[in-house]
Amino acid sequence: MSDSSDNDDADRKLFMGNLAYSISKVHSAGSFAAFGVIDAFVNPGISVEPIGIVRLPLSQEDANSLVQASQKAPFGKGNQTLVDESVRKTWQIDAEKIQYLNSGWQRCLDQTVERVAQELGVAGGSTNVRAEFYKMLLYEPGAMFKPHQDTEKVPGMFGTLVICLPSSHTGGAVSLRHGAKSKTFDTSTTSTFDASFVAWYADVTHEIEAVQTGYRWVLTYNLVNTSHIPYQSASALDVQIEQFAQALTQWQDLEDAPEYLAYPLAHQYTNQNLRLAQLKGDDYHRARHVAQGCAAHGKFYVLLANMEMCMTDRNCEEEEEVESQLILCRVVDLQGSNLSMYNAMNISDEFILHGSSYDDRQPDVQRGGNYLGNQYAEIEQFFKDSALVIVPSNCMHEGRQDRDLYLGPAAVNAAFLEDVSLFSKTVKKAAGTFEKEYYCALGEFINIQKPVVQEHDIIEALTKSGKLSKIHENLNAFRDGFFRGNCDRSEQVHIRHFKRWIDNLTCGCLRNSESVCEEDASALINILLDREEEPFSQFVLYQGVRTFIDYFRGEETLISALMIELSLLLQYQGRSKIYLETILRNVAELAVCKFNLSRYATYVKSRPASVTRASGRKSCGQAENVIQCSPGGPIKAFYEYISNLKPGASSQLLRKIQTQAAGLTLQQAQDFVPSFLTEMLIVVDVSSAEAQECLQTLIEFYIVQTVGQEPEKPSNWARPQEMERKCYVHCYECSKMEEFLRDPQRQHYTLPSNYYHLSSICHHFEYFDVEKNIRERPIAVMKTTKWWEEQHQKWESRASTARKALQRLSKAKLKGCLGHRYDEMMDFQMLKVNDKAHESNAGGKDYHQVGSTVPQKRSGDVL
Repeated sequence: MSDSSDNDDADRKLFMGNLAYSISKVHSAGSFAAFGVIDAFVNPGISVEPIGIVRLPLSQEDANSLVQASQKAPFGKGNQTLVDESVRKTWQIDAEKIQYLNSGWQRCLDQTVERVAQELGVAGGSTNVRAEFYKMLLYEPGAMFKPHQDTEKVPGMFGTLVICLPSSHTGGAVSLRHGAKSKTFDTSTTSTFDASFVAWYADVTHEIEAVQTGYRWVLTYNLVNTSHIPYQSASALDVQIEQFAQALTQWQDLEDAPEYLAYPLAHQYTNQNLRLAQLKGDDYHRARHVAQGCAAHGKFYVLLANMEMCMTDRNCEEEEEVESQLILCRVVDLQGSNLSMYNAMNISDEFILHGSSYDDRQPDVQRGGNYLGNQYAEIEQFFKDSALVIVPSNCMHEGRQDRDLYLGPAAVNAAFLEDVSLFSKTVKKAAGTFEKEYYCALGEFINIQKPVVQEHDIIEALTKSGKLSKIHENLNAFRDGFFRGNCDRSEQVHIRHFKRWIDNLTCGCLRNSESVCEEDASALINILLDREEEPFSQFVLYQGVRTFIDYFRGEETLISALMIELSLLLQYQGRSKIYLETILRNVAELAVCKFNLSRYATYVKSRPASVTRASGRKSCGQAENVIQCSPGGPIKAFYEYISNLKPGASSQLLRKIQTQAAGLTLQQAQDFVPSFLTEMLIVVDVSSAEAQECLQTLIEFYIVQTVGQEPEKPSNWARPQEMERKCYVHCYECSKMEEFLRDPQRQHYTLPSNYYHLSSICHHFEYFDVEKNIRERPIAVMKTTKWWEEQHQKWESRASTARKALQRLSKAKLKGCLGHRYDEMMDFQMLKVNDKAHESNAGGKDYHQVGSTVPQKRSGDVL
C-alpha cells in the first residue's frame, strides 16, 4: 500500500509540474512599463483657466503662471487623502480647467496610445484602450513622489500614461519596479524640445525622483480597458493548447484526482476587474490559453479567483507557532459573473500550481506585532493573489444546478412562513437566481407593514440573475405577484408604499450590478418606460439608471447600444423624452469617440432580439411594441442629434466611419452599407469635405468588397486553378498532368486509357474538353476558357446587384457626394481590367493548328 501511495503522489506531482509548465511558457510580447519619445509630436494648444494659452517649450513666465493656478497634489493612504510634501511634492491642475485647442492633438494621442498598447502587450491592442485625461502636473526643483502604486480611479482602469511636454529640466527620472524586475526612464534627456511618454500597469510600484533644475511638465491619463472578451485567433497556440488538453487527460487518469487546481497570476486584480477582458499581459494570454485548452478537452472549466493567504504568528512562550489558512475570497467566470457558491472557501495550498513563496515576499497587509507588556502580540500577515482555477466539469456541476432547483421553492416557503433567517440563508446558498414564477409567488406574500423578507436579501437574489434584462424581468414578475395577491386591498397608501419599495429594489440592483452587456441598454430604457405613468417613480429610477451608466461608462458595447436605442426612441413623443434625452446628451461625446462601425452593424442586425418599446410597460398578454429600424436609421438620427448638440462632433463621427469602413465583413457590406448610405445621404451636407471623403470611401469599399476585381481574360494556356480535385498520392502520371496544367504554352494533353487512376478522375476536369475513352484509345484533354467565362458571369451578376443598390440612392445627392468621380465609380472603372491589354493578348493564328504555342480563337472560346 505504501508503494502504491508513493507512486500516486509521484504521478500527481509530475502531472502538476507538466500542467504548470504548459501554462507558464505562454508569454505575451508586452512589458510592465513602456517609454519613448513621441516622434510626430503635435502641439496640443493647451489653454489653462484662467491663464489662457501656454506656450511650448515651457518658459519661466508660463511656469510661474501655472504654479499660481495650481494646487498642491495630495496622495491616498488607506481611506484618507493627504498632503505631505515629504511623500509627494508637486503641483496639479484638474482636467476641467484645461482645453486642447489643436484638433490634431487627439490623433497624436491616439497614435501614442496605440504604441503604448503594443509595448505593454494589452489584449486586443489600442482598440480596447481609452486614454482619459486626468490631471496636469508640474514638478519644480525639489519636487518628487516616493514609491507608490496607482489606485483604480475609474472603472476598467488598468494603467497610467504620462506625457512629458517640452520643458527643459534635469532629474525627475521615473523608476518602476514589478516583482524582481525594475526599469528607470529619464525624461530629461529630450525635454528641451521633444515630448516623451511613460506608461505602466496600475499595480506597478513607481517613484518620481527629485527634479534638479527646470520644470518637469506632464499630462497624466488613466488607461481604461473598454473591451469585454476580445477573443483572437488561436492558430499560434494550437500546439500549446493540444499539449495542455493532453495534460488535462492525465488529470482524469490520476487515482486520487484533485477537485481543482489554482495557478497564481502575475498581477493582482480588484473584484471589479476580475474578468478576462481586464487581465494584463501574460495573465490575459495564459487565461485565454487555459480556457481554450479546457474547451478543446471538453470536460474542464476555468474560473478566476482572488485568494488570500492568512499567516498567523502566535509567538507562544514555548515556541513560535505559525498557522496558515488559504481562502478563495471571490470566484467568477471569465465574464466576471460572481459564483457565490465558491466564495469564502478554504483550499489546500498543495493544489496550487507554481505556488508563491510567502517567505520571500512582503505581506500585502499586516496586523499586530506590537508589544503587550512583556509579550509580543501575535502577527497576522495577509498575502493576496489573483489566480486561475481549473475545475473538472463533474465537480463544477455537482450540487450546483440541482440545488438551485430546490432553493426557489424553499425561498417561497420561507416567505410564506415569515422566516426571515431561512429566506436569507436560501438566497446565499443559491449559485444563480430563482425562476421567474418564484419571484411572482414571493410578491404575493409581501406585506409592507410587516416585511417577511429583508430588502438586501431580495436585491442579492435579483442581482444573481446576471443580465440586467433578466433582473428587470424578475422584478416585474415580483411586482405582478404583489398586485395579484393584493387585488382586493383598497388601501392606496399600502400600494404606493409597495411601489416605492419596488423602486428602491430596482435602484439597489442597479447599484449592485457587477457586469454589463449591450442588451442592458434596452433594459435600462425599459425600466424608465415602465414607470411613464408614475412621474415620481420614474424620477427615482432615472437616478438609479444614471448611476449604472456612469459606473459602466468605460464599456463601449453599452454606450454604443444606448446611442442606438436612444436615438431611435427620441423620434417618438412621450413623457419619458426629457430623461432619455438627458441620458443621450451625457453619453453622446463618448459614443462618438468610441464609435465602432462593425459593432454598430452587428448590433443593428441582431437588434430584434433586444426589445425597446416606444412607450409604457406592456400588460400581461399584450404584444411588445418594438421599434423597428433600418440599418442606417439609428446613425442617421444620432448624426442629426450631435450636429445640433456640439459643433465638430458630427465631423468626428464621419471620420470614424471613414476610417473604419475597411473593417466591415463582406456580409456586413452587402446587408448594411446600402441602407446606411440611403439614410445618411438624407441628413449629411454632401458639399462638405468631411461628408464627401466619408461617403466616397464607404461607396468605394462597398463596390470593391461586394463586386471584386474583374477576372482577367487568360493570356496563355496556364490553368492550375481549373482542376476541381487533385491527386493526393503524388503519383507520376498525375504529377505530369499538373505540369501540363501549369504550362502556359501547351493546350492539349494525351494520357493512356490503361492508366486507371487518372482515367477514373478525368470527369473532374470540369473546365476542359475531354475526348471519351473508347476501349484502348488514349484520352485527349484540351484546355478552354470555360472557367474564366463562368467567373466573369458571376462577376457581372455581382456588379449588376451592386449597381442596382447604388441606383436606388438619390442621384442628385450621390452626384454631389462623388463629384467628378461619379461616372467612374458608378461604372466600376476601378475594378475593370484594361480592355486594350485584353486585345493585345488575343492571337491571330488559326486555333486548330496542331502544336500552336499561342492561344487562338475558336468557337466557344473568347480569348
